[in-house]
Amino acid sequence: MPETDARPSHGAPGWRVGGEKTGKYFAYVSVHHHGEEAIALLVKTSGADEQAALVDQDPELYYLPKFYAPSGWIAIRLDIGRTDWEHIAGWLARSWRSVAPKRLTKMMDIAAEF
Repeated sequence: MPETDARPSHGAPGWRVGGEKTGKYFAYVSVHHHGEEAIALLVKTSGADEQAALVDQDPELYYLPKFYAPSGWIAIRLDIGRTDWEHIAGWLARSWRSVAPKRLTKMMDIAAEF
């Protein structure tokens, strides 16, 4: 994904988009972070309604991560033996797109129309 860089945040590996000074995080990997038992990918959602729907849909796969959930993040477990990497890739792309600067997503929007 364009203009992506890895940068740890509060001890967790994280990925940002948008440059050194104005970049925003779009993903984290949580390995028993904040005392949680899971190993998970944290990505952005559209908000509380989507978070609740995901947890209701598959509570073994999704959970609300401590400290991050109030800001719209969901955790997708990577340690339950059924990781669907295409599903993960889709979430990474979606999360990236939700925080990427418009100058990066504008051309993608135009290309998607064709």
